[in-house]
Amino acid sequence: MAVLLAAMAVVTALAWGYFVQKRIASLESGLQKGDTLPNVPGIDSTKLPQTLLIAMSAECGFCTESIPFYNKLAELDRVHRRTTQIVALFPENDGKVGEYARHNKMDRDITYVAGANFQAFRINSTPTVILLDDRWQIVDFWVGALRAEEQNQVIQAIEQVTGATNKSISAQKETSDEGISNGSD
Repeated sequence: MAVLLAAMAVVTALAWGYFVQKRIASLESGLQKGDTLPNVPGIDSTKLPQTLLIAMSAECGFCTESIPFYNKLAELDRVHRRTTQIVALFPENDGKVGEYARHNKMDRDITYVAGANFQAFRINSTPTVILLDDRWQIVDFWVGALRAEEQNQVIQAIEQVTGATNKSISAQKETSDEGISNGSD
């Protein structure tokens, strides 16, 4: 019995070293905050104050599992008056990506780009979420399947710009609404 337990411990240690350590090493990224990424053809980087770039693959299980979070981000952006452009990059061809997006019910406001060269963006694994300003400089990034704490970090990072933009919009609206009666006086 002791030999069996020792053997199981050795197998567990080897599996940990091979699978988990290999996964952690693969999450290392060539990205750095402040770096500027190349533009994506067909995407206007100045359209909105920020862009959330999501590197995905139709072959990535963690990417598929993360779609509900990405859809939540798109919904939050609609509530916050569209201050964040959400772009999903895929290395696969357009037909495969279109089918994947439909099958997995990706939000209609997530623009997807097929045939992306991840090396040009220094992306080493999927999913990778990159928050960019309007000059496509990296504000922050997250690699791998995101835990709840990391998802909240993404939302907070987006809201730093979103909050400032909404305050500006609200102030403009209040100024334009002053003196307007609703007719029930």
